[in-house]
Amino acid sequence: MRTVALLLAVAVASLGVAQDPVTIARKPVLGETRLLTGKVRVEVMNAEMLIESVSEATVLEVKPGGGWVIKSKPVSMKQSFNGNESEASADDLGPGSTREYDARGVLVRRDPAPDDDASAQITGMFQFLLPEAQVVTGTPWEVKLAKSEVAGTEPITFTYTLVAQEDVEGEPAYKVSFAAKEEKEDPTTSAGTLWVSVATGELLKLTGEFKNAVAQGMKIDGQVDLVSKKK
Repeated sequence: MRTVALLLAVAVASLGVAQDPVTIARKPVLGETRLLTGKVRVEVMNAEMLIESVSEATVLEVKPGGGWVIKSKPVSMKQSFNGNESEASADDLGPGSTREYDARGVLVRRDPAPDDDASAQITGMFQFLLPEAQVVTGTPWEVKLAKSEVAGTEPITFTYTLVAQEDVEGEPAYKVSFAAKEEKEDPTTSAGTLWVSVATGELLKLTGEFKNAVAQGMKIDGQVDLVSKKK
C-alpha cells in the first residue's frame, strides 16, 4: 500500500497539480508592453471565416487599490472567408482604445466605446476575473456581473477552476478552466482553458469556444485562440 501511495503522489506531482491553496493576483508592471496575437474562427453561411489580429497593450497606470489602465493599439488584422483574404489598412485599424480594469479584472471604462457590438460581446465572454480568496485545485470560484455597456455583455456568470500549474514557454503559469453564460433566454455561452502567470497574474494564453453570439442579426458560434507575450 505504501508503494501505491508513493506512486500516486509522484504521478500527481508530475502533473503539476497544486495541492496547497494558492493566491492568484494581478500585479501589472507600469510601462510594460505585450503583444497579443489572436485568432477567431466563425462558421458563417456554411463557410469558415478566420480573423487573425495582432495588437499591443501597454500598462499606463497602476491604481493604488489594485486596478490598472492599459492602452490597447491594433497592429494588424487580416480576414479569410471562403478562400478570399483581405488585410485591414491603417485607417481601418483605428487608433485603439484606453481601458481601465478594477482589482479583480473587471472592465470598468473604455474610451472610445466599441463600435462593433459582436466583437465586444465575444471579447466580454472571455474575461479572466480573479478570485477573492486563495484557491485550490479542483474547487471552482464564481463571479456574477451585471449588464455592462462597457464590456458589451448582458448579466453574466463566470465559473473558473484551477486545474494545474504548468510552464508556458518557460514561464510558470496557473492553468484554469472556465465557462461563462449570460443570464437571459437563449444565452451566449463560452468555455475553454486559460493560463495566467504565477508571478504577475497576466494572461499568457487562452483557447476556447463561444456559442450563440449575435452578429448583424445572426447567431454565430466560433473558436478563439489568444497568445500574449512580452514585447
